[in-house]
Amino acid sequence: MKFKKKIYFVIGIILVGSFCLSSALAAEFRADKKWGNITLDKDEKVKNLYTVGNMVSIDGDIEKSLYVGGNVITVNGNVEGNIFVGGNTVVIRGNVGDSVHAGGSNILIEGEIEEDLFIGGGNITISKSASVGGDLIIGGGTVDIQGPVDGNVLLGGGQVIINSKIGGQVKAKVEELKLGPQAEIAKNLVYRSPQEASIDEGAKVLGETDFEKIEVKKSSAFKSRGMLFGILTLGFLIKILMGIAVGLVLVYIFRNMAERAVKESLAHFWANLGRGFAALILTPVAAIIILITVIGAWLAGLIGLAYILMVFLSLALANIAFGSWLIKVVKKRDKYLVNWQAVVLGVVALRIIILIPFIGWLVGLIFMMISLGALYRMVYQNVVLKK
Repeated sequence: MKFKKKIYFVIGIILVGSFCLSSALAAEFRADKKWGNITLDKDEKVKNLYTVGNMVSIDGDIEKSLYVGGNVITVNGNVEGNIFVGGNTVVIRGNVGDSVHAGGSNILIEGEIEEDLFIGGGNITISKSASVGGDLIIGGGTVDIQGPVDGNVLLGGGQVIINSKIGGQVKAKVEELKLGPQAEIAKNLVYRSPQEASIDEGAKVLGETDFEKIEVKKSSAFKSRGMLFGILTLGFLIKILMGIAVGLVLVYIFRNMAERAVKESLAHFWANLGRGFAALILTPVAAIIILITVIGAWLAGLIGLAYILMVFLSLALANIAFGSWLIKVVKKRDKYLVNWQAVVLGVVALRIIILIPFIGWLVGLIFMMISLGALYRMVYQNVVLKK
């Protein structure tokens, strides 16, 4: 019992620190309980915005950073800090004062980005009106770079077009590379591909060009069979067995905690998703601030260790929560069950789903965050409210 109280105390420190930091940074959280639409009007101004929804439109300006997830996301307003965004369709038209980290199926960048752009997706377009003040790190199926990049470009993809000025060097591993008539690479072009690049008249490479020919990859059908075969590999089976073992320990040795956390995470899905997202982002920042400005390294280290413990625990609980949710939906039960069936089904099903590009890991991340949010709420109720 004393050990459990100590754990709650440590996690409580993290929670209080995160809430204090959230207040200090004037963070605003917006979400719709029914996965509806979220809009930040043009005349609205917020400092840090965390939001998730189906159709998300950010028309107003953000004084600091934007954290957003959803189906269709449109950012028309300017963001003075960073953007962290994930969705099916992502459009960024506003200017960004720092860096952009984006992932999605279809991504369009039309605004000016002062620092770096980290981006991954299916179809990616950086339009002529866009610009990147730092480096461009990009991976995608189809990539079209029409806007200038001041720094270096590191990219991987299928069909890639570069038709703009690049201030640094370009390093690429692609299936097809084309330099358009407006392309100008100030330094070296280093690329690996099954074929040499198509270079239009007028395109310039001011440095050296280094081409390495690579073998054509296997057909997509063959890769699909390979992926199915990979499911049965030893490493995959070991991960499943370890996940089941950890889940059974939680269910049968720490049953009260596990049952409460799983039911809490699913019963208050959206609230816990917001808490989990905030905890995942704010806790490391809180630890760094404490390390620099408040008590010292020992407390920051304690918070860091507790944070790692919470994340690993939420990963294990995510499997159970997913299995419990599946059982309730498939068998049409009235309540969520937390037993060995939920553990086995959740671990196996979630591991397979995570193999699906983007959508799979997004599902895994969501269930991890609702579990993390439920843990934070439990700590808040057991430590802060009972003082």
